[in-house]
Amino acid sequence: MEASPGYLAQSQRAAPAIAALIPDAKLLFILRDPIDRLLSSFEFHKSRFFIPEDMLFDAYVELCMRYERGAIGLAEAGLGEWFLRVPDAGRYAAHLRDYEAHFARDQIKVVTLNALQQDARIFMRDVCQWAGLDAAFYDNYDFVRANVTFSPRQAWLQRLGLWVNDTLEPFFNRNPAVKQALLAGYKRINGKPVAKPQISAATGQLLLDYYQDDVAELVARYDNKYFKDRLAV
Repeated sequence: MEASPGYLAQSQRAAPAIAALIPDAKLLFILRDPIDRLLSSFEFHKSRFFIPEDMLFDAYVELCMRYERGAIGLAEAGLGEWFLRVPDAGRYAAHLRDYEAHFARDQIKVVTLNALQQDARIFMRDVCQWAGLDAAFYDNYDFVRANVTFSPRQAWLQRLGLWVNDTLEPFFNRNPAVKQALLAGYKRINGKPVAKPQISAATGQLLLDYYQDDVAELVARYDNKYFKDRLAV
């Protein structure tokens, strides 16, 4: 098994590549409200210094939209292309189309983060039944949140911590309990709650308009109540 949000965001390249390597793959997509996802991504990328610490969310959205329209190039935008394409990654229906062009419908399962948050055990039983896995594994499983974004108190210490994490990533992947213990201690020393980005009414409406047609297509194709409710936001 393998997981990455990039598989959906980079669907035009990822879908045919996966189909060529593993044509009988089963693909699980866990979707969240696209605006919530964009806000979370913004917070996360700022904590990793990919987005300037003093950049406001409204300014970030405007920059991304200008880049998407072709009004500015990468050099003028001053950010990597991955970070400028984050709003587009939330147009789930468009990206899922790329996968449906390469995989049978029963190989694709589309669910929501909301369902996972409401009852993780029931969620995993449903996923296991679809994937042909033994759901009993999750009967006594301890579900914990991972990669929760936090703001650093000291930027220099955060940069050092990120370097250590990247350098020792293979070790941490084999020993996740060690990483969680070290991370808990680091958060006590250098962590503070993330200040939720301020979003203006104008930017909020811009994003609702930006995602509206895609959400409507998602609802029509997957008849999902959660995203159907998002249309009324």
